Order: sequence, then structure tokens, then C-alpha cells
Amino acid sequence: MEPTASGDHTLSLVRHSELDMPITIKIGALEGTLPSASLSSLLDQPELKHSGAAQPLPSDLYVVISLWADNKPLVPAVQTAHRSFKSRSSISWAESVTLPIKYRDLPLSAQLAITVYDIAGPLTKTVVGGSTLRLFGKKATLKKGNQRLFLWAGRHADGRVETETPSKVGLKDEMGRLEKLVKQHERGDITRMDWLDKLAFRQIEHVHASAAQKSTNLFLYVDLPRFDWPVVFSEVVSSWSCFYVERRQFRLTGHPVICHSGVPAPDARVPHASHDAPNQPGRRRHRTLTLVQLASL
Repeated sequence: MEPTASGDHTLSLVRHSELDMPITIKIGALEGTLPSASLSSLLDQPELKHSGAAQPLPSDLYVVISLWADNKPLVPAVQTAHRSFKSRSSISWAESVTLPIKYRDLPLSAQLAITVYDIAGPLTKTVVGGSTLRLFGKKATLKKGNQRLFLWAGRHADGRVETETPSKVGLKDEMGRLEKLVKQHERGDITRMDWLDKLAFRQIEHVHASAAQKSTNLFLYVDLPRFDWPVVFSEVVSSWSCFYVERRQFRLTGHPVICHSGVPAPDARVPHASHDAPNQPGRRRHRTLTLVQLASL
């Protein structure tokens, strides 16, 4: 939020309809304990000895990503390439995949249905887990940066609007708490101190490794592109560009047309909340990330 010469405030953002680039996501690490075939199941089904769950090293794990909106897939699914993994506790693709669609063509309900597969035998596969990630948040802004997806074990990713495999399930674990602090640090909500940040991130790595070994759940990390400005969903209807802005309207530099909840408001000139609210709710709070916070639990 930047003040102008007249005292007004301008909100800097980008309309998603202006992003003329394909959607690219980076598939990161799979963390948690992979299911393994028990001795009794191997005796009952001898063919399972060829499956990845019965091998000392993970089999040909791969990830399939599809884009859904309004209960139907938008484009053909894509998948990761073959990769050899060193151990069952160290699985990372570190691979970028590109979907055959551009950001400007995304509807507001767009979401990624991501499923991890393993080899179950000759010409057969089994589902390790799936998760569904919405691309736009509650404020109609495009999600960015590192995302931690909860994998629903043994289930395909459900791409429907009322999905049964959401990526967020409200877990109150230590890694979830630390990752929220890291995101606040990346946004600038927490004061940066180089020497203290190095110590903090080193401690986070130790906590992360310990939590991954003890966790009975599976998590998949994906990295979404980062942009210099917030990307807001917008629809171009005739000559109007409609922004979905929550609660308040702001004057946008270079964009005189603003819509609130899809209603055109070409002459909107509403001052920022800090002009008429003494507690200035729009101002960011800055905190210092210390090791005391990390070791408090």
C-alpha cells in the first residue's frame, strides 16, 4: 500500500487475466512413512512381491497432475518423469511440470488434483495418495510459493468442487506452525535479521527432519510460481474489468475501473482504512523470528 501525493493510498496488484503464461508447478518432496506390504498380505497375494510396497527401495513412484473446475477436468493430465530414489525416507522429484493452459484462462474455481502412484506389478499401478489444491484463496488471490499438501492415503485426488481430498485438514502439528512463520517471514511480516535468520532456519531443518520421521501421515510439497505483486482474479466482461476485492475498494494505479463482487464501480474513490480507523487494521505487524519461538514447544 503506497501513499500518493494527494494523500490517497493505492493498492498494487496484477489482474490474472493479464498473465499470458502457462501454469508451471514444481513437484518437491514426499514426506512421511510409505505403506509397506505385510508378511500376511504377501502370503495371501504372492503377486504383491513385485509391488513397490514390498521393495527395500521405493519403486517407480510418479505424480499425476490434473486441472479441474466446476466438477470437470479442464485439460489433459500431466505426470512426472521416471526418477530413481535413494531410500524410502528420501523421496524428492524436484521437477517442474507445465499444464497446457495459461493463467488468464483460469476460472475462479480452478484447482489441482494431484495423485501419487506406485507400481503394483506388471502393467498395474496402485494409489499412494491424493490431494486437491485450490489455486485461488478465499480473497480471490492466486496462491504462490511453497505449499504443503496432505495426502489422503490410498485415495485418488477428487477434483470436484466439494472435494473429499482437501489439501488442508487443520492439523495442529509443529511443522505446520513453523511453515506459517516461514511464510510470514517471506512476506516481510517478520523483521529480517540475517544472523538470527540463519540460526532459525537451521533449527527449522532439524525440527522438520525429526517430524518427518515420526509422522504417520503423508505430505507432498509443491512450489507455485512467485510474483512481485498479488495476482487477483478478474473477469473481462465487455469493456469492464471486474476485480473480486473483499469488503473494500481501492483506487488502482493505471486501472480506473474497479468492481466489487462483480458490480462495476468506475468512479470508486474509497480511502484506505487507516484514514478513519485509529487502530489502523490495514497496517502489517512486524515481529522478530527468534529461536525461543521455535523451541517453545
